[in-house]
Amino acid sequence: MTLGLRRAKALSAVCAALLLVACNAPSPIDESSGSVEEETVSVVAISSIDAYHMTVTREVTLIDVRGGDERTAAGAPASARPVEYERRWWQWDRSEGNEAFLDRVLASVNEDKTRPIALISNRGVVSRRAGALLAARGFTNVYYVVDGYQGTEDGPGWIGWGLPVTNGTQPEAAP
Repeated sequence: MTLGLRRAKALSAVCAALLLVACNAPSPIDESSGSVEEETVSVVAISSIDAYHMTVTREVTLIDVRGGDERTAAGAPASARPVEYERRWWQWDRSEGNEAFLDRVLASVNEDKTRPIALISNRGVVSRRAGALLAARGFTNVYYVVDGYQGTEDGPGWIGWGLPVTNGTQPEAAP
């Protein structure tokens, strides 16, 4: 058997295994652990400039999910409420253990899970994961800022647009 044919057979076996796993995918929330498969929950992507306009017109509550050190070092959107989304390296692919985050977000929107929320992180990755958790826990109008605070290939970000910022030292919302 030639080397190319062996590789093709191995690749076929891997693809078949991945297809089998994908067809048996679990529900977005694992009730036993409370974890969220973020790819299966809908969270709407918006640009930082759209988030700004929606915040100015009071269409959304903007929540900065970055940590306090990140906000202090780089500043924060002036209209954002700081509510850190705790992320641990050992659960980077899961959204577990964030009950305090959920409580603080609920407090930020006066216990109204239908209130539109826009989440912002540095580059949109963490805000998307945090949004998936909120959507899986019953929040119905969740957006994430796809270009984030710093900017990505999706856009210049909050800073790049020159949108209003603070020094990032305001205290986090109480649970």
